[in-house]
Amino acid sequence: MISLTGLQNDGLLDKVDLRNVPRFGDGAINFPRVRRFRWTMLRRAWVNFSSSTPRQKRAFAAYCQAEAGWLDDDALFGALLDHYGEAPWHEWPKPIRDRQPGAMAAARRQLAAQVGFHQFLQYIFDRQWRALRTYAARKGVSLIGDLPIFVGHDSVSVWCRPDRWLLNKNRQPTRISGTPPDMFSATGQRWGHPIYNWNEHAREEFQWWKKRIASEFRRFDALRIDHFVGLTRMWSIPAASGSATDGRWLPVPGEALLTAVTESLGPLPMIAEDLGVLTTEAAALRDRFGLPGMRILPFGFMDGSGTYHRPHAYPPQSVAYTGTHDNDTAAGFMRSLRPADRRRVSAYAGSSGQASTGDLIRLVMQSSSNTAIFPMQDILGLGSSSRMNTPGRASGNWRWRMKECDFSDAVVDRLRLMTERYDRVGRQC
Repeated sequence: MISLTGLQNDGLLDKVDLRNVPRFGDGAINFPRVRRFRWTMLRRAWVNFSSSTPRQKRAFAAYCQAEAGWLDDDALFGALLDHYGEAPWHEWPKPIRDRQPGAMAAARRQLAAQVGFHQFLQYIFDRQWRALRTYAARKGVSLIGDLPIFVGHDSVSVWCRPDRWLLNKNRQPTRISGTPPDMFSATGQRWGHPIYNWNEHAREEFQWWKKRIASEFRRFDALRIDHFVGLTRMWSIPAASGSATDGRWLPVPGEALLTAVTESLGPLPMIAEDLGVLTTEAAALRDRFGLPGMRILPFGFMDGSGTYHRPHAYPPQSVAYTGTHDNDTAAGFMRSLRPADRRRVSAYAGSSGQASTGDLIRLVMQSSSNTAIFPMQDILGLGSSSRMNTPGRASGNWRWRMKECDFSDAVVDRLRLMTERYDRVGRQC
């Protein structure tokens, strides 16, 4: 996200009082209102950029030239979305939908100013992100990015190369992504992303994946591969079906993909999100490439879970969590347990009473996992009302926000003490 304050510091919003930015103290953010405000400010900054210094304009031109391989299409895609009232690309007029050369050339001429605006947004974001990453590195902070296994149908990648996905002649998906019934949903989940045409990706030696991952490592120090099991098989649902239970498993050439990526880019610090039903094939692929998997403490205390997710069994080559964005908070987890299970967790934690959030953090800190990660809600000891996301629920998610005053000196001191006590200063994934 582009910082409006950063634009102001660059002199591009010098006449704007950012104290008028919409603020919502109760946590119920009015996203449409915020979005309208931000777009107004961004367009104002673009107008002001026209009178920026020659040095700034040269830097912008150099960026556009260096990134033209992806930026030209991306900026045109954004301009066309504006032009067609944000209608998805597969509903655009057929010549543009199908990228006919004459229609594309005419669109670039007609929408030149809008294309420039979207190039500007990417340029500003790139500058601000590089500054953030440099600042973080000076403070000894590394950044972990997230690589979704799928991409949306209404995306520039699918528009540019529809043959890389299973689409029909009208550019509609024939099969879509999802999951079969699991611990999160008794009927499975119908995610809706188009399924990859793996034959085409293999024929091209996975060029799209190489470029995608290389781009992520220009922004992050490590990368978490979401839904890692999807590199061995994908739940493929007929697009015409309304139920995820109608799907079937589609094999995925994950070993060939990761081999191509590592041969091109070298060994990379990546985390395998290997949650859910971890198949032997996915575990073997993870271990074949030396990728740390994930261990989630609450999963270790579910009925029939065994010891896989219990901290004493975590291998060094793993990343341990008190929970992810899809879990309840640690405090909420404890409150949701039956009394007998609560006593069992407390006994495991060595607590004389009821185990606290701090006890669960300590268990993860004490484990052999090379990396320990905690949601901010758990560091602050917050309950279920601060939960980030509930899988399978379409609304009411991603609303929690931390206030600056929440991260107090006392919280920092507790976290620092445990980090030092359990020798987690300077560990690597």
